[in-house]
Amino acid sequence: MKESECYPGKRVGRLTLIEKRRIPLKDGHTQGAWLCHCDCGAEKVIRTYALGLKKGKTQSCGCYQRELTSKRSSSCDGDSREDSKYFRLYTAWCNMKARCYSKNNDDYQNYGARGIRVCDEWKNNYKAFKQWAIEHDFNYKMSGAEQSIDRINVDGNYEPSNCRWVDSQIQASNKTSNTYIWINGQRYTQQELARKYNMGHKTISYRVNHGWSDEEIIGDAYQNLDKSRQMSTTIEGETKTLIEWARISGVNIVTLRDRYRRGIRGKELLQPANQRYNHHPNPIKIDVNGDLLSFNELSVRTGINIKTLRERYAKGLRDNDLIAPPGKAPRIVKKKEVITA
Repeated sequence: MKESECYPGKRVGRLTLIEKRRIPLKDGHTQGAWLCHCDCGAEKVIRTYALGLKKGKTQSCGCYQRELTSKRSSSCDGDSREDSKYFRLYTAWCNMKARCYSKNNDDYQNYGARGIRVCDEWKNNYKAFKQWAIEHDFNYKMSGAEQSIDRINVDGNYEPSNCRWVDSQIQASNKTSNTYIWINGQRYTQQELARKYNMGHKTISYRVNHGWSDEEIIGDAYQNLDKSRQMSTTIEGETKTLIEWARISGVNIVTLRDRYRRGIRGKELLQPANQRYNHHPNPIKIDVNGDLLSFNELSVRTGINIKTLRERYAKGLRDNDLIAPPGKAPRIVKKKEVITA
């Protein structure tokens, strides 16, 4: 408020101006202020520029804010205090409304701007929201990263029939930015498809980004899901489908099907790829400076990657050239064939 607008007896909210005052500043100067009498009976000196009825201005001695805080605390069961065990729930309620109604909120464009609203039952009634949350598996012991409120229909409002408490994994799979894949009439996100059929997420993502059709994305191993489920094998007296063995062992289903087609059976079918590669029952041995060694033994002895050794051997390198340190092995340049007439 400007000094020219102030005079004794003027009312500003709950305050009545009594007389001018000067407040000393640290630099030796003074600042204009007024001694004010509040309706609650208290008197307080308030800087002139701070007086006013607009948001952020002073219109009481502080009693008005205390009353609002007390009222808010009462209507929110005291959960607005940080020491309340349901403070996270209260924060979720506030953030939910801010996303839908505050244009200054960073997430408003994804919620309020899209027409997402909070139902009347929850919008101005925290206790109703709290009661619903407790009855629907809200756990105050979990952090916000472990559990958050999620709308089942991402285009629907925040209301009891469309909300649930979920972990971050489910929350991430239920976004408007997700790419959905339809397999045999069932809708999946990339993450859900990878988890359900033990496929690599990067494999699915690559196929989606390169324009593969939904049926092509899941590859030959999934072209006929019913047939895939029926393909079974017995290991140590227990019979299961290949998909079930893939889930139990952690071996990719595509790898299992490839091994099965090549006639591999029993426990070897479920061995990790690197374990089968390095521990073949009848490993090939090669002559290196008079010693017969498998590629695995040679790799352990020299410290050279087994894949590098195999590539060098395939290119024709032998003995010292085969086990030369990285960067020291000679290069083999293929000679161009000269065709004469």
